[in-house]
Amino acid sequence: MRSLGRAAMSVLPVSLQFVLQRALLTPVFRLGAFLVLPVVLVISGAAIWLSEEANQQRTRVLLERVESQFRQNQRFNVVGLEVASESPELRRHLERHAGSFANTSPFDIDPRSLKSKFEELPAVTSAQVNVVPGGNVEISVVERKPEVVLRQSGSVALLDRFGDQAFSGNLDSTLQRLPLISGAGAESNVIEALEIYAAAEPIRDSIRGLVRIGERRWDLMLDGNRIIQLPEDNPGDALKQLLAFDRKSRLLSRDVRSVDLRVPDQVAVSLAPDIFAVATGRRTSDDLGDGA
Repeated sequence: MRSLGRAAMSVLPVSLQFVLQRALLTPVFRLGAFLVLPVVLVISGAAIWLSEEANQQRTRVLLERVESQFRQNQRFNVVGLEVASESPELRRHLERHAGSFANTSPFDIDPRSLKSKFEELPAVTSAQVNVVPGGNVEISVVERKPEVVLRQSGSVALLDRFGDQAFSGNLDSTLQRLPLISGAGAESNVIEALEIYAAAEPIRDSIRGLVRIGERRWDLMLDGNRIIQLPEDNPGDALKQLLAFDRKSRLLSRDVRSVDLRVPDQVAVSLAPDIFAVATGRRTSDDLGDGA
């Protein structure tokens, strides 16, 4: 190679030979002469060759044939599906929703489309779909955590703290441990409902549920058909004050039908009708008997 170079340079004038020899000692010149120039020539030649429509068609057919052979190679097919989810019920639901990827070419799987498909599910906050080396499709989801049970028009739904529907796989067991809310607009005020339930922790065993009234405020329903009517503003604070008073007076352990906290700094208590009969000494006709 060197002999050919020397032979080619020997036909040049001595002055030009001297200039070329000095240039070859420069790294930039060597890089341009032996790397950049060949690459430019190859790209230019390919561009000229592909400028003809017939050559473009030949190249396209060749690439499609190579791609088809690669797609049909069973060594690269998907062999399994892995779903990462904290809830076994949601995991099984996603597996059924995804279908089977067995013996499917990874080129036929669109991770972005599957990601959008899973994120449309009410129970999923976000999803990631990856085709990993080894032939598996990995699906990882962040699921909505059910915080309350919403009862509306004879049906029930699980909601997260933002009012979005959560997964209801094992509904029977979930209903027993989550607080219950109902009423128009209840799903838009889940955070406030959870604050009320937190404030009502001392009487949690007596609570039947929270009912949204007029889309403005809440009624706390207790066992024995008792009601605590909460104000629109700061219902949790009002309930804490009532329970602090109840620890001293044991108000809620008496024959109380309702406690009205809607007016600030005022508590209106409605007693059971029977307590008035006892207080005034009156009895019903059934208590008097036939001969009274």
